[in-house]
Amino acid sequence: MNEDHALLSSATVIDLKKQDVVFQEGDPADDSFYFVILGCLGVYRGKRGISTMYQGHFFGEIALILNEPRTATVLVQSETARLARFSRESFLEESRHNIHLTLRMLLTTLGRQLRILNEVRNAQQDGFRGLDTAGPILAELRQVNASIADSLTRMHVTYRPRDRAVFREGDRCDGNAFFILDGEITIYKRVNGVDIEAARLSAGDIFGMEAFTKKQEHRQYSAVVTSADSRTVFVDRDLFVKTAQLNPEFFFNVFRYQTCVLYSLERAYYSERPAGYATAEAIEEEPEVAP
Repeated sequence: MNEDHALLSSATVIDLKKQDVVFQEGDPADDSFYFVILGCLGVYRGKRGISTMYQGHFFGEIALILNEPRTATVLVQSETARLARFSRESFLEESRHNIHLTLRMLLTTLGRQLRILNEVRNAQQDGFRGLDTAGPILAELRQVNASIADSLTRMHVTYRPRDRAVFREGDRCDGNAFFILDGEITIYKRVNGVDIEAARLSAGDIFGMEAFTKKQEHRQYSAVVTSADSRTVFVDRDLFVKTAQLNPEFFFNVFRYQTCVLYSLERAYYSERPAGYATAEAIEEEPEVAP
């Protein structure tokens, strides 16, 4: 693939053969995750196959936010496989020199979030559970996000009063994502024709980043001010990428933030499935990066 040359310069490359184990369920987390350069890998919980991963997929990213044992076993199914192993430091280096690859990882994470929300679109109203945004990890990540957003405030701040929507589900995407500077914004998902609260966001939270993907033509949820007022900073994809390249720590923090949101969603809706792994069906269709 066209990113291989740059990727080899920063990640640790691992060559494996059929039946080799990358890590086992219960292994301690080591603050690393993996990108599939070549080959096919299976994900298992106990003896049950959960997912299959191919070239271009990544896994194990939950280790970036939680110091908990691995929740599944990953082993090689093809005759050979080549993986890139990322640590925090190598991910930062990759963001400096190969933003296309690391941005694709971020967009894949966002795509998994939306997939979960869309799967419950036709669920019974009482079965829709909102996202818990009160955890200590998200609180820590919000502080970093807020400090970065402050540097963008001169050009892009928007003030909105209570009940004003940033956007509504079904609105055409304008290509912007939003950082909350202050106030509260509630995310609503339409289920059986009724807007149901999905999450309450506050200063330092980010939303709307799915607009950076090529396939996202319309907003998939509503974002409405539910405090007395709110200020947000909006960024388009180009500004986000430039900021990420200049400040890879910022990009890494955003990636961890969105991974944490994904982890919370998967725990809420897929309690029987290890967090951080897409289903085999979902894995076939990853988001595309807009040109």
